[in-house]
Amino acid sequence: MRSWITRLLAPALICGLAFIALADDKKADKPAAKPGDPPKPAAKGDDKAAKPDEKAAGGMTQEMMDEFAKAGEPGENHKLLEAFVGNWKMEVKSMMGPGEPDVTSGTSTVKPIMGGRYFVDEVKGSMMGAPFEGMGVTGYDNLQKKFVNTWIDSASTGIFMSIGDYDAKSKEFTYRGDLVMPGGQKMKIRMVIRIVDKDKHVFEWHQTEPEGEKKTMEIVYTRAAG
Repeated sequence: MRSWITRLLAPALICGLAFIALADDKKADKPAAKPGDPPKPAAKGDDKAAKPDEKAAGGMTQEMMDEFAKAGEPGENHKLLEAFVGNWKMEVKSMMGPGEPDVTSGTSTVKPIMGGRYFVDEVKGSMMGAPFEGMGVTGYDNLQKKFVNTWIDSASTGIFMSIGDYDAKSKEFTYRGDLVMPGGQKMKIRMVIRIVDKDKHVFEWHQTEPEGEKKTMEIVYTRAAG
């Protein structure tokens, strides 16, 4: 948070220093006052005191800066994500085509980072007979009031981003995003994570195809011993 504020204020501070330096140069060009000269009246506005609500450098008030600082702290929604921390066994069912789903296995390790603001999920498994690695970062944005997720893996070069909500009654997280397809078109994606209990949760991947939404993947996570 401090580094973000520093980057925000830096341009304003540089401009301020440049202005001071220019003012000093102009003062040096003025002749010095002679002994006995009467003092000049103060320029209008010199005696103005800064008002509490005046904007600070960068166009932000102190109140806004305080709100940003408060929004940078983890809260109750971040604690919901702690349910996923740990080591997990994965049973992956892919329903991409007709017939029985393709079933593979994998592992997932979820750890909190940056004081519990984000949670990193490292996945290892296989896809179409080849080794597969993936990494997701999930958090809760206090300003957007949304859960946020990014995903990268060894089968692509893109970064998939989604935002979501949590339903306490059903214990389900629902994320939505757009997947860029070959050719540049975007496919609507809906992901559902349902918490069964502290040792099990289920992930579903739904994609919107021309004929409608279709579930094409399901992953059952079971907590690994130890």
